[in-house]
Amino acid sequence: THPPPPLGTEEEEVKPERCGKCIKANIVRKRPPLEGCGAFDIWSDCSYADWVDKTYDVDCYFPMLQGLAEIHAAYPHATFLLGTRDPDTWYKSVSKWGDLEDRLIHCNATGFPNGNINVHNASAR
Repeated sequence: THPPPPLGTEEEEVKPERCGKCIKANIVRKRPPLEGCGAFDIWSDCSYADWVDKTYDVDCYFPMLQGLAEIHAAYPHATFLLGTRDPDTWYKSVSKWGDLEDRLIHCNATGFPNGNINVHNASAR
């Protein structure tokens, strides 16, 4: 099976490394979240945060936050592992990944602070 096309297009295929886009499209279309996204035994970090344009508009999706209920409903016997990390160590890592920090700030994803936060002090909360 082929992955569903990204929302808004009918011709573009989802690249295998973009499992988050495939999961999001499936959930929006009321399909099983992993349908057509690849035949893997283990799934890991399928999130993404991509610039849409130069006005700080970000297309982002974090299945472990925004699609967890749908994933669990479709795969009730799946095992979920929650990795935890010291916030300061995580922030130092994120800040080394090009503009990832800016993309996350402007993401406005469920469970994330919006662009009005000083991420340098976020772990102190």
